[in-house]
Amino acid sequence: MQKIEFYLFTGDEISKLREKMGLSKDSFKHLLNITEFRLKQIEAGKKDLTPEQSKLLVDALKKTIQI
Repeated sequence: MQKIEFYLFTGDEISKLREKMGLSKDSFKHLLNITEFRLKQIEAGKKDLTPEQSKLLVDALKKTIQI
């Protein structure tokens, strides 16, 4: 059975994580493979990350903090 991991982040948390990682909005949208409009919706709390996008964010965080 495949293990499914899903992390829930609020829009504000995502915005703060992006800033702490030192990523511009442009770099961050490329990391998550999303449009600028979608990123604005996510950071405003109007849309959620998909499970795949959440995993990409967690993987990038792990690299940033060397886990």
